[in-house]
Amino acid sequence: MRPARFILHQPQTIREAVNLAKEGIIPLAGGQSLVPELRQRNWSPAEIFSIAKVADLSETISFSETSLNIGARVTVKQLLENQQVKQYYPWLREAASKLGDVQVRNFATVVGNVCWSDPRANLAVALLASDAKILILNENYGTEPTNLNDFFTGFRKNTLGSRIACGIEVPYVPNRGGTYMEFSRQPQDLALVNLGAV
Repeated sequence: MRPARFILHQPQTIREAVNLAKEGIIPLAGGQSLVPELRQRNWSPAEIFSIAKVADLSETISFSETSLNIGARVTVKQLLENQQVKQYYPWLREAASKLGDVQVRNFATVVGNVCWSDPRANLAVALLASDAKILILNENYGTEPTNLNDFFTGFRKNTLGSRIACGIEVPYVPNRGGTYMEFSRQPQDLALVNLGAV
């Protein structure tokens, strides 16, 4: 099925993106959760805006002495291939490896997966167990770190509202260990049960 007609905005700047979000227009990152919903017409917004060309929204992963920082446009594939994630956060890599198939991982963003707020989403559970914070842009274009524990409010519900998430911050603790496990009907399917422990 094809989506209902909608207007697609392609902002170039943070200011433009924030203003569109304030108007209640839905942001689109990788689209791997949103587009199927549009195709099935479970959701028919009149307007959507893509963050793909907003240069100030990072598409990089950086690592410091205190945290792992994941930009708004970082894909699941990038997370999987990052050597520091592999070394220091293997449970995040395990969760990412179970997310969809290769095509989905090439386009799906880590932040988008979290913002979808589905408890069956691999990364949401693994990042929640990691004490991660989501970085939300406020009206003054500054970032407000919010604990994921406070961000999620229900099934596909969160506190984002008419704002934009611009990254995820995962604390770095030396010698920290963790695991991610899930049970699903078949590989790459949504989890029936999933567990993240750090």
